[in-house]
Amino acid sequence: MVEGLYFINNRIELEERNRQRSIEIQIKSTRQYISTHSLHIITINPYQLHDYYTILHALLFDLQNKDLYCDFLLIHSQGVIEDFIFHYPEYWRKLSTRFNRLISVQ
Repeated sequence: MVEGLYFINNRIELEERNRQRSIEIQIKSTRQYISTHSLHIITINPYQLHDYYTILHALLFDLQNKDLYCDFLLIHSQGVIEDFIFHYPEYWRKLSTRFNRLISVQ
């Protein structure tokens, strides 16, 4: 079974929508992709509020803490992570090595 995680950027406005609508769009499209492709989302931290991550630093911390590597990281689009990659390239390098692949829904 293919196992991984997904990221929802709760600080971005997609397609000129407000933040709440942008979050809803990301959740709907990623969950639909998960269902269509029979992906299994794992929970690393039992204290997470959601089944997805909203903070990439926290995701990296949890992966390193458990010394865990996953099959995939699922995102809505490249746009939801580009700011993180630009501002934290070393963290992104460390985070991206924890996944076999990055899957963009869009």
